[in-house]
Amino acid sequence: MLHPNHLRTQNSRSGFTLVELLVVIAIIAVLAALTFSVVKRALLKGKQATCVNLMRNVEIGMEAYFMEQNRPPLPPHKDDYDSILGDPGGLYSTAPLISVLLGDDDLTWEENTGDTFDMSKLNPKRIQYLELTLASPGEAGLRNDGRLYDAWDREMMIAINSRLQYNEFSNGFRDERLHTWGLAEWAEIKPGTQNYVMWSYGADGVKGKGSDHRFAGSDDVKSF
Repeated sequence: MLHPNHLRTQNSRSGFTLVELLVVIAIIAVLAALTFSVVKRALLKGKQATCVNLMRNVEIGMEAYFMEQNRPPLPPHKDDYDSILGDPGGLYSTAPLISVLLGDDDLTWEENTGDTFDMSKLNPKRIQYLELTLASPGEAGLRNDGRLYDAWDREMMIAINSRLQYNEFSNGFRDERLHTWGLAEWAEIKPGTQNYVMWSYGADGVKGKGSDHRFAGSDDVKSF
């Protein structure tokens, strides 16, 4: 027969003490934070991957157009200077460029002066160099306004090298090196003599990481 004092000792040890409860709660909080961090990184990687896939898709269309037309899909009056399309920083929308690659005929190129150019002249045969389906908000792709967007609902940025290239480098004027006025230039990398590049500043909308704007470790996405 058990002594009553022994029973009381057993009962007093059933359940958790306050310290034990606090330890359990702390462990659960740490595990939840780690899980949230892993899920957040996975979502970021997924969005970055959709942006890369979009860039590769557009690259296929651009290369097909260059091979067919031997010129960039831009108005003739843009042959002298490198052009920046998209936002932030671009003077022009991506919509006219994409309309040419899709073989559309309902968009025009509009300058800040109000002058316009019929973009259908750049693809009179309505050849479809690019295949895109409409994307929903939060997805990288083509939207109803005809523009290209990244996975964070900002317009994709595209820089296109000038057609007339007589110098090695002269700040984007008739030169071989693609000049983006710092927009697509990170501490360790910048465009060279490519015909075009595409990029996005990622989830935070800020170029690079740290005060020196490094690409490594940032959430930015680029095509080069």
